[in-house]
Amino acid sequence: MGVGSIGLSALAAILVAIGFLSSPPAGNAYTQVLWTWVDVAGFRPQIAFYLDALSLVMILVVTCVGFLIHLYASEFMSEDEGFSRYFGYMT
Repeated sequence: MGVGSIGLSALAAILVAIGFLSSPPAGNAYTQVLWTWVDVAGFRPQIAFYLDALSLVMILVVTCVGFLIHLYASEFMSEDEGFSRYFGYMT
């Protein structure tokens, strides 16, 4: 289950990257504002998601390398008696 969940997140990151590269957003970044924390005299700090090319590269690196680590570890630990405990800690 650990390898599958990380694999799905890597797949989702790859699909987001394909969408980002096939139709780049205006300003070369997506911004999704979730809410405005406070609005006082023109000061409007917002809680938002921001996705640009550098963020996308980091998402791909983290998810794809994490998937490869989980995949290797599952094969390496397959015969070990502490397999489930190891993946409980790792995940």
